[in-house]
Amino acid sequence: MDSSIINRLSGYFHDGYLIDIKQSNDKIEISMESSQMFPDEILEVASQIQLSDKHSIRGILHLEGVKSIRANHIPLEKLKMKSDVGEILDFDFEGNKIILGITWVHDLFKLGMDDYVLYEIEAEIIYWENIPDLYDPTCDEE
Repeated sequence: MDSSIINRLSGYFHDGYLIDIKQSNDKIEISMESSQMFPDEILEVASQIQLSDKHSIRGILHLEGVKSIRANHIPLEKLKMKSDVGEILDFDFEGNKIILGITWVHDLFKLGMDDYVLYEIEAEIIYWENIPDLYDPTCDEE
C-alpha cells in the first residue's frame, strides 16, 4: 500500500506507539500502532483502511533506499529502539522524508525518566503495510 493513505491518517498515530524497529543496510521497517479510535471516527477510518480488533491502525512503515537518519538534527548510522516503550507524539510526511517524534519511556514508575527524540528519515521509497493483527510482544492480551 502506498504511503498516501497512511499520510492522510498519520494524525491518528499521536499517542500511538512503536512496536519494533528493524534496519538492514538501507532498509528500515518501523512496526507501529495508532492510538485507539473514538467511536465517531471508526466508520470513517475503517472505510479507508482495515482496523485492528482494538480499533487502531497497525502495520509496518517500510523505508527503502534510506538516504539519511537524524535524531534531534544529529546524523545517525542506525535507527533502533531506545527502550521497550516508544510513544508517538509526532508523525508527519514531507515528500520523501518522515518526521517521527518519539517519547522513549525508560521507567514507567518514575516521572521525568522519559526521553523525547525527533527523528527525520529520508528515503527513496516509503510505503505502508497494513497488518491489523500484527503481533505486539509487549502486550499481554495477545
